[in-house]
Amino acid sequence: MLNLISFCFWQNYNNPAIGGSLITETMKAKKMEPYRIRIKKVEADLLEFGISAGSVRKLIYRYPVGVLERLIEATRKRQPDDPASYFLNGLKKSTIKHRVQRNLTDVEEI
Repeated sequence: MLNLISFCFWQNYNNPAIGGSLITETMKAKKMEPYRIRIKKVEADLLEFGISAGSVRKLIYRYPVGVLERLIEATRKRQPDDPASYFLNGLKKSTIKHRVQRNLTDVEEI
């Protein structure tokens, strides 16, 4: 009986028609919060390096945050004279190294 009552309570609590879905919204917010914080940190670091705000937005959109974080750490470790160009060159080399290799010999004819 208790399981049935708790199940009904859970259904009503999560029912968006009666103002529910509080649990799912807070769970999604907690799950996405660290990702948003990571993005903000990456954005602040790239702006500190001297990369323009528009370019920073494009970089964050195009590349995974983990890759950008690793390159930022490597740039800080080396302490170059021009960190923006060092970071962008590292990003270019990383992209070339980890590019998806396409096999053109397996092309099927129609």
